[in-house]
Amino acid sequence: MAERETRLTDRVAFLISAAASPFITVSACALAVIATHTPSLAEAARYALPFLALTIALPGAWILVGVRTGRFTDPHVMLREQRAEPFMVANVGALGLVLVYVGLHAPVALQATAANMLANGLVFMLITRFWKVSIHAAAYAASVLVASVLVHPSVAWLGLGFPLVVWSRLRRQRHSLAQALVAAAMVTASTVVVLSAFGLLGMRGM
Repeated sequence: MAERETRLTDRVAFLISAAASPFITVSACALAVIATHTPSLAEAARYALPFLALTIALPGAWILVGVRTGRFTDPHVMLREQRAEPFMVANVGALGLVLVYVGLHAPVALQATAANMLANGLVFMLITRFWKVSIHAAAYAASVLVASVLVHPSVAWLGLGFPLVVWSRLRRQRHSLAQALVAAAMVTASTVVVLSAFGLLGMRGM
């Protein structure tokens, strides 16, 4: 009985962790912001395609190729020592997205979202050189904060899921509690700075 409960608990932790993958949470947040701040499906696609190409497909493909060639041990890049390269690629993609959005005169909310991805990516690329913080926790916290400001305040209720994300990472022995909480605190601070710099805090619908 105890073994069955352990397996069930481990399964639940795996499912929560998978659902809270940074690729999923960041994509959901960014696409929601794009949909909220564009007047038509065609306009939304105009901004969604470069987002998906530069910040999802590019780093995702880089990691998969890295796994196949032996540069990375697994698709999650669990070893801290191997994370610098994927972070670099992700930041290059985020910088590219910022430049594309500026060039397309994208809505301010979209430019801020791209800039926030770059800012947080740079922060985590630096800290990962010394400590393996939880990107799952960071991405979830930042996504909820950005969406609650730029999509609808009610999204903030999703913040109640944050303890579950942290629990899943602890249960799977991927991170310590400190690594999850520090990651969330750092990303919250940097996100507030970026949104404030764009004049978006407390202002929805720009």
